[in-house]
Amino acid sequence: MTREEYFRLVNAASGKPRLMLLLETICATGIRVSEVKYITLEAARQGRAEITLKGKVRTILLPGKLCRKLLKYARKQNILSGEIFLTRGGRRLNRKNIWAEMKALCPAAGVAASKVFPHNLRHLFAKCFYDACRDLVKLADVLGHSSVETTRIYLLSTGTQHVKLLERLGLVGETETAQRPSASVIEAEDSMREVAGNVAQNNCIHYADAHDACYGKSDRKTGWADRETRAAPAAFLG
Repeated sequence: MTREEYFRLVNAASGKPRLMLLLETICATGIRVSEVKYITLEAARQGRAEITLKGKVRTILLPGKLCRKLLKYARKQNILSGEIFLTRGGRRLNRKNIWAEMKALCPAAGVAASKVFPHNLRHLFAKCFYDACRDLVKLADVLGHSSVETTRIYLLSTGTQHVKLLERLGLVGETETAQRPSASVIEAEDSMREVAGNVAQNNCIHYADAHDACYGKSDRKTGWADRETRAAPAAFLG
């Protein structure tokens, strides 16, 4: 999912305040959909959320603009304490609820349904955060990864992008007589790009999903502190 597609989704949700704010919250902080429950009224007031997962605690800083939106929404919903994102009946939103509501935005936003799911917002956050600071260890800390190698997966480009980059390097000389490539060569090149793109995309998505299911099992250790606070960029807030 690109930034432009993300903003189209946010605009499409303008008539649904809870969903619009939920999209902005996930994408502006990089939290998992299972961690939405930690976005509480108290967290919005303090400007930080304490997230506990498998015995580990990490602190996520909330952008000021996001905090103001969360507090305004809570006032309108008469939320006096605790979780902000609740159903009309006062129950916690689950993954299925969030998934379905996001998918329903696709036609109006003009975004392919295959790109729209909560974890892709987390991937977009990771890419934009890394582009801003170029610090893989800091990003891993913010995302709650126990291994930098897991974080690296979030930043992989597709195979097609990689092939195009290699071609732009210009390290293969031209033939003396420029000739139009044969149809078989063109077909082979197109096939290579398509296969490379599909393999890279599938590996990225499946690895991320598997990691969320098996979080904490990696034996590759890193040296950052779990409770060290990291600032989240506010670039995703409309």
